Amino acid sequence: MAFAWDILVRSPFCDLPLAECPFQLSGELCLQGACEKYLLKRAVESWLPAEIVWREKRGMGVPLTLWCLNELWPELGKWLNPGIVRSEGRFVSDIGMQVIRGQLRGQIWGRWIGEILWLLMMWQVWRRQVLGEAATEKTLFSPFLLPSWWWRMLERYSMREG
Repeated sequence: MAFAWDILVRSPFCDLPLAECPFQLSGELCLQGACEKYLLKRAVESWLPAEIVWREKRGMGVPLTLWCLNELWPELGKWLNPGIVRSEGRFVSDIGMQVIRGQLRGQIWGRWIGEILWLLMMWQVWRRQVLGEAATEKTLFSPFLLPSWWWRMLERYSMREG
């Protein structure tokens, strides 16, 4: 499966000056009571019906966990390789595996696994494609190098043995 990462991370919302702009706004413009994205809603309320602009927040339902543990598994290995992550010093080197195992700060399960992995991977892609940071040393000691089904089988086996 081929991915156009450069197109994905070069969306207008990843433009650095645009991303920095909200940090200069007052909190009242971003959040009014329990209403998130207040300024954005005010900006579009003349273009859209009020029942759309002011409706309650709903989830998107994108199956990120399913994708990350299947088709995107090799891409996770490419972007979250423990050697690269360790040399960058931003996260613990096995952060990807900690997320998959649900070991990061309490119980992580279900859709949150995919969302966290996706965000970590997009952070890495954005740094390379937009900021131009070079990838550093990869390690061959990475569970992502195994097919995901094989890694899961080994995990189940080690849980039974341990």
